Amino acid sequence: MGSSLQILHKNVPKLTRNEGVGEVSEDVLVGDMKKGSPKKDEQRNGIRREDDSGDPIDSSRHPTSPSLSVSSHSPNVTARIKVQDVNEHAPEFTQASYKVEAEEGRLYPELLTVTAADSDCSPKFGDVCKYEILNDDAPFIINSEGILKNTEPLNYERSHNHILSVVAYDCGMRRSEPVMVNIKVNRVCHIGWKAGGISGDSDSKLGYECM
Repeated sequence: MGSSLQILHKNVPKLTRNEGVGEVSEDVLVGDMKKGSPKKDEQRNGIRREDDSGDPIDSSRHPTSPSLSVSSHSPNVTARIKVQDVNEHAPEFTQASYKVEAEEGRLYPELLTVTAADSDCSPKFGDVCKYEILNDDAPFIINSEGILKNTEPLNYERSHNHILSVVAYDCGMRRSEPVMVNIKVNRVCHIGWKAGGISGDSDSKLGYECM
C-alpha cells in the first residue's frame, strides 16, 4: 500500500507578529490585500519526511514512489485595517450674504453672527473652528463663534458702509469660499433748538442736528 508523504520545509515562513495592523484612507481605491503565497524554499537540505504514522521515512519500508505535498505557508493571522478620515468638504455659510445696519459713534458688542457648517462627519473635519476677515485694516473683528463687532466707533462721513469678506475654517483648517458682509452706517441726528431763521431773526426754532 502506498504511503502519503509530506515535505516540510525547514525554513517555513514565520510572521513576526500574531496580528497585523494597517491604515488606509477612506474613499481611496487600494490594491488586492490578499496575502500572496510565499516563494517556495528551494533548499533541499534539512527536509524532514514523515509518513502517515509520523515516523521518519525509510526507503526500505517505502519501495514505491509515494505521493508528495509541499507545505510552505505560515499560519493565519488577523489583519486590522483602520480607515483614516479624510477632509472631503470645506465649510459652507448658511446664507449667501449678510447685511446689518449700525449707528455711527457706537461700539457694538455684537453687530451680527455669521454661521457656517461642514458636511464631514468627524469632529476634526466636521466642526467649524475659526472665522476670519480677509479685509486689511477693517475696524472689525470676528471670533471663533462667528460674532462680528467693530473695534472703533463708525463714522458716517468717513464711510457710509463697509463691505467685508469673511471665511470659515474647519478644524482641519480647510477654508470656505468667502461670504460678503455689508455693514451700513447710519448717520445719527439729534433733535434740538436751532438759533436764528433763514430771515435772520433772532427766534430759535426746533430742528434736527446731525453729527
